[in-house]
Amino acid sequence: MDELRACHIEIQGHADEDDLNASSPLRMTAVRSEAASTRLSVRTDASGLIGLLRHLHARGHRLVSVHYGASLFLKEEQMTATTLSQAKATLAAEPRWKDLYTVGGITCILSELIILFGIVAYFIWPYMPGYTTTEHIFSVIQNDPLAGLMALDFFLLLGNLFSILLFLALYVSLRRVNESYGLIALVLGLIAAALIVPARPIVEMFNLSNLYSAAAGEAVRSQILAAGEGLHALFKGTSWMANTVLGGISLLVSSLLMLRSNIFSKATAWVGIVTNVAVLFFFLPGTIGTLLLFLSLPGYMVWYIQMARRFFQLRRGADKLVASQDEPGL
Repeated sequence: MDELRACHIEIQGHADEDDLNASSPLRMTAVRSEAASTRLSVRTDASGLIGLLRHLHARGHRLVSVHYGASLFLKEEQMTATTLSQAKATLAAEPRWKDLYTVGGITCILSELIILFGIVAYFIWPYMPGYTTTEHIFSVIQNDPLAGLMALDFFLLLGNLFSILLFLALYVSLRRVNESYGLIALVLGLIAAALIVPARPIVEMFNLSNLYSAAAGEAVRSQILAAGEGLHALFKGTSWMANTVLGGISLLVSSLLMLRSNIFSKATAWVGIVTNVAVLFFFLPGTIGTLLLFLSLPGYMVWYIQMARRFFQLRRGADKLVASQDEPGL
């Protein structure tokens, strides 16, 4: 739970205390009310202060300054929607996690690029496991290693490994909403990321392809091919299914926490919810499940942009809180 702090909000012009408190989410005390400005005092946490800023914004008041505890984080800025969003990021940010906010934003951008490259690669080098023979995969690897790498879902492996950093950034951003569910989402996400390694044995397939190409006897080639068949089955095996389910649940839980938070917008939360629910229906029979997985990609692309923007705002907010430590308290 957030710490309660003494907050001081100064707005332009004279404002009547009773009139302000008539529809205010928290009761404020007017410690000074003059023609030029009115200073309000309240003791609340970060979420309560955000509610008060929304209240003042809705009533059209122009902000002069806001002190949260001893920190001055807004001064002489008009209370616009953009300013409110920046204020939310400042209040929600924790300076000790500022580098992880940056890492989270960069990870989202890289994940966006990985999806784009992955889509392009899919149409140039279609996914092979489950749709062709192991012997043909070995042949493609020998004749065109890049084609073999792309057709064995390299970008899915890469994206899942990068997601480890995203799971960490989401946890530190959402843990104050509900630390228990935040930790559950983190653990499930990390397990999912680890499971992608045995589900995409790309290096092993390349090694067997080289052995198969160099093998002299038919008996040896048959043994290597049998080993390759075993690896081939892993691409749609238990690890892959568990990776998809646990990763989808992890991100769905994080999306639901976003819906309850003042950190991420409701639009970001709903994009995450819809996208990850679609992913969790991948097991539907026929081509329906595969189609849902493919259709989730545009959702992830929108979601990553939304999250990257907020992570960078959280970083700026954390920097602002650090810089404000030298400001005199009230």
